[in-house]
Amino acid sequence: MKYLVGALSLLVIMTSGALGDVTASNSKFIFNMNQSIQGNGFFNSYGNTNTYDLQMSNNGHGSGSYNYESKVFAMKEAKYNDNSQTYDYDTRERQITLNESVDYAFAPTAMSFGKSFHSGAFNSLGKESTSIKNYGEPISMIAGFDSIKTLSKTVFANLYRKNTTTDATDAQLTELDYTDILKTRLDVDAAFSGKGHIGVLGMEDTGNSNRFVVGRPIARNLLTENLIDEDFVGTYKITKKMSQESTYKRHQERDDWLPCCSGGFASMNPSDAKPFKSAKGIFDCTCSKVPDKAQFPRVY
Repeated sequence: MKYLVGALSLLVIMTSGALGDVTASNSKFIFNMNQSIQGNGFFNSYGNTNTYDLQMSNNGHGSGSYNYESKVFAMKEAKYNDNSQTYDYDTRERQITLNESVDYAFAPTAMSFGKSFHSGAFNSLGKESTSIKNYGEPISMIAGFDSIKTLSKTVFANLYRKNTTTDATDAQLTELDYTDILKTRLDVDAAFSGKGHIGVLGMEDTGNSNRFVVGRPIARNLLTENLIDEDFVGTYKITKKMSQESTYKRHQERDDWLPCCSGGFASMNPSDAKPFKSAKGIFDCTCSKVPDKAQFPRVY
């Protein structure tokens, strides 16, 4: 974050981000950011928070009077215990939350910093946008305002996902249960003069493919479940609360026999294969080779 402060003006450029990971899916983190900004001038902000399957972007720019406060929290499979002052890195939970308030009034703003620096007037109508995506459901929500002269808004956003499974390392279990808990929420309370857009796109992942190349599926079929597309131009007061919660459960039975030499034991998950012991060359698919000659040749 950078500040250039003049006698009557303020220039603010804000960037922020929490990149959970794109290439390494095992990284874990906790991210917090609190902001409070007041001033007159030109501002431009970009924020992107990502926990691999949850994503939030929050952007804005404009010239004039700007009062802004926000709190961002993001965590990926990590929690802090206040009592023991330790971190837990095996929660299987991911979450992003945003609390934000904005008061903005457009005005052309000229910059003058001493005798050596002068600029023309910044004449930029305001723009504010908050977008959230939960790839686990999958669903996306957006509240955007463009070409705004005045804006007063509060926004609350929450994304959550938790995966649980029975202990796959327990050799006594013959059945496994998987549970996926998903929550997506966006609350908007805004009064503005300009353009406003509210959008929701919720999809159902059937897991099946509707596209094939030479008999091979190349894409899964996604069906639209929820669709909202609203646009407003003028002076409006909008209150919108949107949320979706879902629970996905899957039951899987373990194999009760181990075929050899055709992807049997070798294709099992390590957590499933570990408890089993077998004679070498039988169940572990280091298949026996045909000997050059018999160990006990027949005598004629």
